[in-house]
Amino acid sequence: MEDIFKLLKIKEMEMEEILRTNLEKEKEKIMVECAKKVELVEKDKKNLETNVRKLEREVYMSKEVISQLKEILSQKDSPLVGAVDALKKENKNLMKENEDLEEVSNQMFEALTGKKHEVSHLSREVTTLKGKV
Repeated sequence: MEDIFKLLKIKEMEMEEILRTNLEKEKEKIMVECAKKVELVEKDKKNLETNVRKLEREVYMSKEVISQLKEILSQKDSPLVGAVDALKKENKNLMKENEDLEEVSNQMFEALTGKKHEVSHLSREVTTLKGKV
């Protein structure tokens, strides 16, 4: 009976050793898989950090451009304001010139209408004089 217990004890120890070995192998596999996943996560993290830095630079540059445009537009002697003022002045002058030309055109029309009546009257007189001659 004692031999059976010894054999059972030996078998139990062998089984424990097999289980320990299998457990170590599984542990190693899991550790390798975890290491690969950690490596992938680290790589993704680096890519995300790079993308965030790029976006931050773009946002900074956009803010700078907007700031510069606001400053240009707020300056009274900025080239844009000067150009707009010059165009307004030119437009005002052209409108005045247009009004003057309209007035001259109206005067010429009245004069031509008067001449037309005068020519018509003279034509009737010529016809009358021809009839007398």
